[in-house]
Amino acid sequence: MMKLLITGTMIAAFSLGVAGLATADTTVGYYRTQGACVANGVGKFGADGLGKTWFCRPSGDQFELFTR
Repeated sequence: MMKLLITGTMIAAFSLGVAGLATADTTVGYYRTQGACVANGVGKFGADGLGKTWFCRPSGDQFELFTR
C-alpha cells in the first residue's frame, strides 16, 4: 500500500512539474473591456480555442489576451 501511495505522489508531482514548465503564457495584447479582449481573441485564434489555447484575464484596469 505504501509503495502505491509513493508512486502516485511521484506521478502527480512529475505531472504538475512538467505542466508548469510546458505552459508559458504569451501576451498578445491588452484591451479596455473583456468584450474587446474576447472579440480580438476570436478574430485571431477562433472561438474554439477560447479557454483551451487562448484566454482573457483581468490585468489592472484592462484585460490581457494571452495564449498558453
